[in-house]
Amino acid sequence: MNYLKIDIPDDLLRYQDNLKFIQNQIIEYLIYLKHLPVSLRYATRSQYLAVIMTYYDLNEAVSNKKEIYRYIGEERPIENRGYRSEEITKMLDLCDERVLPNIECV
Repeated sequence: MNYLKIDIPDDLLRYQDNLKFIQNQIIEYLIYLKHLPVSLRYATRSQYLAVIMTYYDLNEAVSNKKEIYRYIGEERPIENRGYRSEEITKMLDLCDERVLPNIECV
């Protein structure tokens, strides 16, 4: 709602008669979430879209879901790696006494 500068959720249904306008707003929002300065991950964008689509489904305001879901993007795998010795040293220098045993286990 901050993206559209709306305070009341019922204002989202103001254009309920114009389904194409609502669909374009959702697509623009998905594109906004995908690129900078926001640049959210796929899972977060999926959750945001699920909430939006549920709201519009309950109010029977969206018809072409297939086209909207095409704009969510692709899932990119997360690269997992171990900590480097410099990173572990930095964590040990910055942590307090309560966290120190947890980091030493790493």
